[in-house]
Amino acid sequence: MSGLRRGLSVLALSISALIIRPAGAAEQARPAELPARYGEWLEEVAPLISPKERAVFLALQRDYQRDAFIQRFWAVRDPFPQTVRNELRDAWEERARLAKERYGGYGEDRARILLINGEPARTVRSHCSDLLLPLEAWIYNGTDRIHGGFVLVFVQPQGALRGPYRLWAPSEGLDALLNLDIKARAPGRTRLGTIAENCPQGQEIAGDIASAVDWTRLEATGKVLPRPADEWLSEFTSYSTDVPAGAPSLPAQIEISYPGRYGSRTVVQGLVRVPREAVEPERLQGNAFYNFLVDGEVLRRDELFEHFRYRFSLPASQVPPQGEPLIPLVFQRYLRPGAYTLIVKVEDSTGRRFFRDQRDLDVPAAAESAVAAVAANPAGGAGTVMGGAPSDAAAPAAEGTGPAAGASSRSAAGRAARADALPELAEANASLHAAERTIRILPTPQELLTGALRVEAVTTGEGIGRVSFLLDGHPVLAKSRAPYSVELNLGAQPRLHLLKAMALSASGEKLAEDQVVLNAGPHRFAVRLTEPQSGKTYRASLRAQAQVEVPEGETLEKVEFFLNDTRLATLFQAPFVQPILIPQSGKLSYVRAVAYLAGGNSAEDGVVVNSPDPVDRLDLHFVELYTTVVNRRGLTVEGLGRDDFKVYEDGVEQTVRRFELVRDLPIFAGVLLDTSGSMADQLDKAVNGALSFFQTVIKPRDRAAVITFASQPNLAVRFTNNQEVLAGGLAGLTANGNTVLYDTVIFALHYFGGIRGKQAIILLTDGKDEGSRHSYTEALDYARRSLVAFYPVGVGIASQPDIRLKLQQLAEETGGHSFFIERSSDLASIYKSIEKELRSQYLVAYQSSKPGNDGKFRAVEVKLSRPGLEAKTMRGYYP
Repeated sequence: MSGLRRGLSVLALSISALIIRPAGAAEQARPAELPARYGEWLEEVAPLISPKERAVFLALQRDYQRDAFIQRFWAVRDPFPQTVRNELRDAWEERARLAKERYGGYGEDRARILLINGEPARTVRSHCSDLLLPLEAWIYNGTDRIHGGFVLVFVQPQGALRGPYRLWAPSEGLDALLNLDIKARAPGRTRLGTIAENCPQGQEIAGDIASAVDWTRLEATGKVLPRPADEWLSEFTSYSTDVPAGAPSLPAQIEISYPGRYGSRTVVQGLVRVPREAVEPERLQGNAFYNFLVDGEVLRRDELFEHFRYRFSLPASQVPPQGEPLIPLVFQRYLRPGAYTLIVKVEDSTGRRFFRDQRDLDVPAAAESAVAAVAANPAGGAGTVMGGAPSDAAAPAAEGTGPAAGASSRSAAGRAARADALPELAEANASLHAAERTIRILPTPQELLTGALRVEAVTTGEGIGRVSFLLDGHPVLAKSRAPYSVELNLGAQPRLHLLKAMALSASGEKLAEDQVVLNAGPHRFAVRLTEPQSGKTYRASLRAQAQVEVPEGETLEKVEFFLNDTRLATLFQAPFVQPILIPQSGKLSYVRAVAYLAGGNSAEDGVVVNSPDPVDRLDLHFVELYTTVVNRRGLTVEGLGRDDFKVYEDGVEQTVRRFELVRDLPIFAGVLLDTSGSMADQLDKAVNGALSFFQTVIKPRDRAAVITFASQPNLAVRFTNNQEVLAGGLAGLTANGNTVLYDTVIFALHYFGGIRGKQAIILLTDGKDEGSRHSYTEALDYARRSLVAFYPVGVGIASQPDIRLKLQQLAEETGGHSFFIERSSDLASIYKSIEKELRSQYLVAYQSSKPGNDGKFRAVEVKLSRPGLEAKTMRGYYP
């Protein structure tokens, strides 16, 4: 086919074959005061940056803020954030280099297209000056965001002084490309033919002109470039340490000390004191709280090294000590020795008053740490550095101590001086020597573990006499010398196991502890308090410290610390450490840490402080029952209230702590698709049914996974809400092999491990198990432990009552629903029924009244006060 005919034939298809992105913001004038390198950056990213982003960037006043903006700008556009590289940024900067080299800048259309799409696969230039103006045709075979080939044509305008090439649009007509001579010599309908016949490479040039797409129209669709939502701008600007213009000032003082070491870093502790008379507490239902937001920036070599944020909500009744005129706020960072600039902004959230302080820090090596107190003047200006003990104005006791996790080598005189002024800080800092001893269990395999497993722990610090291992609370082995390893027997059945390793002194005193959960799955989300520790005694204050396990693909939003039920502080990034003053009344107290993911899921841990009992770790296991209510016809029922439900655990009625009809909670759904040989006639319809389920059920906040199975299970698609990825996991499936049904159930449950909230597995199969290593009893037991609702769909198994009975039991025990059909074509109505059930459930939650963790199955029953209704939920759980 000639170039001309090829071009004409694909002209109508060129646009419809594209999946594309939008145009960049129009270039605006650069402010005269903006440093040249930032102005050039704005020109370079003009196609990418939105008007709002540009306005925020131009409003920034400091270079380190602009640098931080640029880093964040690229981060939100990273197409594969799980990798080390930012592929878009790397490609864009290389294209910018080429554009500047070839075209002298980024203003010409060819430079802009090069930035957006990269280099074309081929470039065709005209050599036909008697017919055509100078032009270039760029032929692309596709890009990262455009599927399918396309052609763009650039033309150099006619005139005595030819300007830069501009992008031509087919809507302009051929006249915009033609020399004056051809306009007079050839009628419009024959002009492409004239070019094809008379120009060098005429056939190809004419075909490219006919194939060219209207780039402006493509950009207008909004898919040619990545356009992240503007929410990140609000987050970025909210973290600023700048004080709003005209805002009233908050008098405060700030002290900086270096109480110890955390690994190779020095603990930098800040103590901000706010006069009580300068702030008004917020009053809520008879309770009074002082609310503060602390934002900080650490600069190193004039670049933003880190930002930190703390939110304090201090009950007025617990601000220590009573009658003290200054309210203490404590924050801590871990920094390597060296020179830094510290900027701190404190906002009184109730009165909207601000304090800001900026100063240089010379962070000493941990071995040289000496307390250096820094006090700011009450007006918030630059303060003075004072050695040794603070002045009398800074003497009141602090709220607590920071996460000093290493030894401090302060002199005895220095310690005494601090102890006189800050008794609680001195008391906790004196324990830094012990905190230097650590133990860590080395990573274990992520797959499902049974049978024998060797685990090793490593320690740091002196004075460790032996290491003791415990599995599920039972001592396994103690070793007095390295390597500290143990051979575990996890049994033949898959189970969750808690492994602890404790570093003990020669006398048996616990010095450090680490723990891991085996078989927790890749999505485990947990928070654990490493301080306070059970068995330790705390007098005036303690240092609460939390470790967080974040599931793959998720983002940690914040960690909150509580004393009893009172929230004291909210931390937005590590280290998750908070000093806490504990009451001296003798009343039992407990410390809690609650971690939140960006999607809303939470996890918590708690420790009872100074308990006289040997067991002083809080059992915070909260039982959540996602419950479907149906009438006698099997239809879901809404409109019920808390009083309509009664919950029983092992026959004992429980107090319902949370109740709601949940429609919008995220759903984690897995489709288990049988691809064994017996599914050959049903597979296509089963795949189409699964695709329909994903399209109708999976909303932006939901996630779905695909697991196929025949002779073995296969994770075809990890959790995602991308419909194209889900469809790809179902493409090209063939039916062959046996049916390892029970192994697949266990495999899927392990993959779901650690997920909280609404979880559902749709299991599509047509036959009994053949060849699984695990039995049905083991699969059912593991399902009961996993709290995932099963929705088995049996296809054509009317003559297999045994497998039908097992699928029914799997559904009933886990709170799901079983379906049995003769043909896969009936799947559409079943998926619709499952969707309605998942979107119309009641969340009924309670905290078990049964103390301890005996590891035995606890039967759960939900009863309804209204006759004719049935509540379907899981039959029980293992604590």
